[in-house]
Amino acid sequence: MFHIVDDDDERCMLLGSLIHRAGYDFIHFYSAVAYLKYMQTRCFEAPVALLVNYMIPNMNGSELADAVCKQLPQQHIILMASPAELEGGSIDGGRFYACLKKPIQDDVLLTLLNDLLIDQLLYPKQKTIKLNVISID
Repeated sequence: MFHIVDDDDERCMLLGSLIHRAGYDFIHFYSAVAYLKYMQTRCFEAPVALLVNYMIPNMNGSELADAVCKQLPQQHIILMASPAELEGGSIDGGRFYACLKKPIQDDVLLTLLNDLLIDQLLYPKQKTIKLNVISID
């Protein structure tokens, strides 16, 4: 299961469709507040990875990552950001499993998600090594 936090309907539909075609499930949230509320419910299950857009309502992707990691320190978070956001110096890439430059390349995202799932199957008790990947134009 993957979780997506993004207020852009079109991008979310594209990401969700790609994830679904690859055989995975996903849940979409339109804001950081909605996701944090969901985390407090009894039906919450930690995802394999949380895909977060940098610019979302109520707080940015870095702030959401901080809030999530307070409750789930081992959670893999993939940040999606524009080239300007990534190069502007305001994003601490070290806190993310990966940082992907928008527009997201399908093959880069699928490879990343598949690698996470394989690591989880092969090493279920170990923390996956953090990567800092930025997709290439």
